[in-house]
Amino acid sequence: MTDPSHIFFVHSGITAVVSDRIIDQKGIVDERIGFVLDRGIEFAHRPLSKTFSERSFRKQWILTNVMSVFFHFIFYFRIISKKRVLTWAQNRQYFIMSGFYLYLPHALLRSFKLVKSPFCLGFFYIEEGVASYIPNHYTDNNRFGQSLFPEFKKYSGSYGLSKAFLQSTNRVTLPNLYEGEQASKGESLMVVDGFLDFKESLISTGKYLKVLSELMIPKALELSNQLIVKYHPTLFNDENVNVKEQLDVVFKEVEKNYVGVTVSFLGPEVNLEHYCFQHLPNVFTVISSAGHYAHEFGCPVYTAYNRLSGDLKQPDSLADWYNSLTKPWHQL
Repeated sequence: MTDPSHIFFVHSGITAVVSDRIIDQKGIVDERIGFVLDRGIEFAHRPLSKTFSERSFRKQWILTNVMSVFFHFIFYFRIISKKRVLTWAQNRQYFIMSGFYLYLPHALLRSFKLVKSPFCLGFFYIEEGVASYIPNHYTDNNRFGQSLFPEFKKYSGSYGLSKAFLQSTNRVTLPNLYEGEQASKGESLMVVDGFLDFKESLISTGKYLKVLSELMIPKALELSNQLIVKYHPTLFNDENVNVKEQLDVVFKEVEKNYVGVTVSFLGPEVNLEHYCFQHLPNVFTVISSAGHYAHEFGCPVYTAYNRLSGDLKQPDSLADWYNSLTKPWHQL
């Protein structure tokens, strides 16, 4: 029997490093690994041929579903051997037709339908950010508040750090994300949160920009004349171009209004959490995952959550959790 494939959905620095840890821990060979990449993430350190965008991977999924309709018929009547079909599929990189396990960051709800494939042998949750710590949001039969019935029967376990996925069964605890030397550069890092979007579904862009300009940036420049900016990857989506342009204007004004200050940007390909681990900057955010990990790594973290919490269109059930998340950080 052909060994199953292992498909990792990678959309952030955290999901990238967690995927690597799982591969090493399980000893999965390269030819059985596939990555579905999203949000501009890259795997330059692991040059594999089986990397897909989510859209292109869905073509594979569709084919496996279509083929499954005919499998019993063509094999039962010995029209063609299963081995020959799988060899044909493998040569065209439809390697998931031999059966696969999915490793899903739980924010990617739109990808969860892949679990329904008849070739999906099971799925795992993998740590992807602060959402991995929200109680009761994912168990073996519930994912981010959405029932998994009947797909929960394919739940296989979860992989995360010590406090992630506390409500899930078959939980595997990973060691620390990063290792190596840390050296503070004393710079200020502005992490623009992912809840900004063109629909203003969670916060008014104007209110966010006001707090950013009048509170967060001035405090960041008190601590350093080097301001580094990291936009959430979703701000590079076409529909958010207007929001990003407004942010660009704010940061362009900084060098005009503050003598001796330099502003630079980290691209979407930069692993933000690893950057925080290495350089220990002063981190400014509201409720981003970067703030959580930066605090764990020993960075000073400053948050404007209390200034915006009354305006955030957040579920009441999460308000207490967000308060507890940001409480250990410096409040602006």
